[in-house]
Amino acid sequence: MCPRLSHAVPAPAGAKIRAWAIHESQARYLQAAYGLPPGVLYRLWTQEYYAIAPAPEPRETGLAPDG
Repeated sequence: MCPRLSHAVPAPAGAKIRAWAIHESQARYLQAAYGLPPGVLYRLWTQEYYAIAPAPEPRETGLAPDG
């Protein structure tokens, strides 16, 4: 189950386009998924959404102490 979205953060298009230039694989994904150039999508998609999820139990991460 995914956590509910709880935060919307402004996402300026210029910053996204600069990030796209660094992470080209994201641009290819966006173009394939939505059929629009990434620059257009970034100008339309003006917020990033996040959720705060509970921390996993140490045993779920493999970081639990032996014993």
